[in-house]
Amino acid sequence: MLKCHNIHKSYGTIQAVRELSLSMDQGVNYALLGPSGCGKTTLLRLLAGLDTPDEGKIILRGKIANDPKIRIAPEKRKLSMVFQNLALWPHMTVEKNLSFGLRDNSRKKRMEKVNTRLEMMHLMHRQTAYPYELSQGEKQRVALARALISNPDLLLLDEPFVNLDRPLKKTLLSQILDIGKKEKVTILFVTHDYQEAMAIADRLLIMREGKIIQEGPPEEVYRHPFTPFTGFLIGSGGFIKGSVEKGNVVSKLGVFPLSNKTSHNEVFLFFRPEDIHICTSNTGYPAMVINGNYTGGRWLWEIEISGDKLFLYAPGPPPSGELIYIEVIHPPSQILQKME
Repeated sequence: MLKCHNIHKSYGTIQAVRELSLSMDQGVNYALLGPSGCGKTTLLRLLAGLDTPDEGKIILRGKIANDPKIRIAPEKRKLSMVFQNLALWPHMTVEKNLSFGLRDNSRKKRMEKVNTRLEMMHLMHRQTAYPYELSQGEKQRVALARALISNPDLLLLDEPFVNLDRPLKKTLLSQILDIGKKEKVTILFVTHDYQEAMAIADRLLIMREGKIIQEGPPEEVYRHPFTPFTGFLIGSGGFIKGSVEKGNVVSKLGVFPLSNKTSHNEVFLFFRPEDIHICTSNTGYPAMVINGNYTGGRWLWEIEISGDKLFLYAPGPPPSGELIYIEVIHPPSQILQKME
């Protein structure tokens, strides 16, 4: 239902979005993950029609919505956007914030739609309140209700939960997923929190320096990052170097089949904490325990093996400075060329 083809957007000398192509299907949840300043908000503004690309095309439901010469107005795109600052009208009640965009409907129809969304967000008791009288969580729900009142095909969420505590985030994420599933709304959720992204996404989009550098189901992106940047962005992990010999990768942690054909003599093996196990005897590979932290239910230890740092999960606090023995229990991802 949406395609971006090679879009670029610059602000002066800053390239906010560059060479970006993307395809999104109806009713699918997408999470756009990347560090601050990588172009996430700019991409949403381009999709919403608030900005125009310098080059490339944006196609909605088979029709050009944007190129350097064509621009379909935001209100005609059948999409809604929730901004990070929520952008509620401070002089309007909750009810009027929701009904403002329904002026073409009869009063009866407006009130039906408003009440449906207020009930969905458990806000009927706050319909006459003003934004300054609401809690932060209530403001978030009003913004979501307002975004959904026009029954959009596409819902754009620009880090709307950045100031909320984790239990409230979890509740609102669950509500959004339920709404998307019931109403077949395509959701594009922008965040820099990989746990939020993994929780909401059917497909994960990794963005860096204005480009989408990897896309796929969350588990696939987690297990098989294309670059160290992606690997470190969505969890703990570490690299060791391996040499390619006769279809295998020979490394300090063992020999592994080469997963892809390559002309490189060296590849880098990426290990997640769950890939490595502590041996009960001195039969594995020696490693030094550096430190660790408690992650809730288990400990995450940082270890060093011949100068390379890796991570593993352990049942107790780290014996820092002690020698342990480890073994690999899951095949690592293989990245052909280490990229910063």
